[in-house]
Amino acid sequence: MGLTIRKASQLARTRRGSETPEAANEATGGSAPEPDDLARMPIQLERLPFALLGNVDQTQAELGLTFPAPAGREGTWLIAADWDGRERDPGTPAQLPGPMANDVLVAIGRATRMAPEGTTLEQLKNIDARTISLSVTELLELMGVRKSGHAYETLLETCHRLGRVAVTTHNAWKVDGEWVRETLTFPLFEKVRTVSRDESPGGARVEFRISYELARAQFEHGRLLETKTYRQLHGDTARRLFRLLEVERHAEDSRGVNELRIPLSYLRDRLPLVASKQVYIRRSLNTAHAELEAVGYLAPLSEEERYVAAEPEDYRRFMSYPGARSKPVAAYYRILRDPVERTPRISADEKSRLLAAVGVVAAGSGESELAGRVREVQRVVSDRENVGLYTALCKALPEEAFHRVVATIRADRPPNMRAAFVRLAKDELARHNLPVPQAAKDNRTLAKLL
Repeated sequence: MGLTIRKASQLARTRRGSETPEAANEATGGSAPEPDDLARMPIQLERLPFALLGNVDQTQAELGLTFPAPAGREGTWLIAADWDGRERDPGTPAQLPGPMANDVLVAIGRATRMAPEGTTLEQLKNIDARTISLSVTELLELMGVRKSGHAYETLLETCHRLGRVAVTTHNAWKVDGEWVRETLTFPLFEKVRTVSRDESPGGARVEFRISYELARAQFEHGRLLETKTYRQLHGDTARRLFRLLEVERHAEDSRGVNELRIPLSYLRDRLPLVASKQVYIRRSLNTAHAELEAVGYLAPLSEEERYVAAEPEDYRRFMSYPGARSKPVAAYYRILRDPVERTPRISADEKSRLLAAVGVVAAGSGESELAGRVREVQRVVSDRENVGLYTALCKALPEEAFHRVVATIRADRPPNMRAAFVRLAKDELARHNLPVPQAAKDNRTLAKLL
């Protein structure tokens, strides 16, 4: 995996060996994906968490995981937010990267999916072979995120945090196909540097220097991820679950199995989910399942069909601790299609029903577009009240501005998402020279927030 500095529009159209899109297509029986929709991901990191999901404690500086490892050993995985020990402003404590970090990793996988012919591990020791430079615009395009000032700021903050993340692992990382038995510590990125607009004639850029350990993992054990389906998903948990399922279903069969039974404890640890009780784990997963069903990736199943009793072999394959008092439960998945086919096998009515089950109204459904916007805002900001406030703002916002505001909140996950929505909506109205609607001005909640 030699990483070369090139623009997204100039990405090569071929890969080496069996990793060509045509070879991947032949193995799966689907239609060949566009090369630019493929990302080469390191399988080991795909199976382990390195960023937070959802609206969690933004001051969290460590993420730890302990699980059973082969040969009766125990594996440990610890992500720390400050690996280099550099001094910082006391008012800005070390923080783990948020959900956008997953999108950044996928974007880098798209930009660096090709290894030049003859690349060797020895060449990966060269810093230039592990360095990639992308403009902020190119990076956002590869991530599938709409360009906006807020997305720009969030991306730079995410990249800054990724540059300071370190892994400490024991019995949880492979080198040359063998488990590393001693404690191993390494950064994901040796350096992440932001070049401002003033310094770069082509606009602001971000330079990533991938660590040798991560580059080697991608070189030795990586696989292609089809990102078009990934970008169709809006929820952070749905996107992360899609990547995990794609890795696990190809783990023992390169052609990809169509059925998986994964313990809830494994999903909780590897996504990761902050929930501890099974009822909350299932609630978080249900939203992700509905999105994956809506795009035609998973077969729609009832609660009774989805959650089944876990068998001992499930824990042998998906190593995790279910808890002393927890009932062993697994999530059963039936994949309808390989992602490279990219044609959902689900009717429009069924898609609307599945999305409505989690509070999302699909375009063209019986409910009005305005009501669908309001329901989407309520779901994103986790607020079922203040219907009048959200209705007034959603009605006033142009369609593109509305989607930009919602996408920004999903990417940033601010602590007070309701206030963030109101602030961003007000900014968009001002940008389009539109007044704040009177109905919203009369709302006491809005008056306080504005």
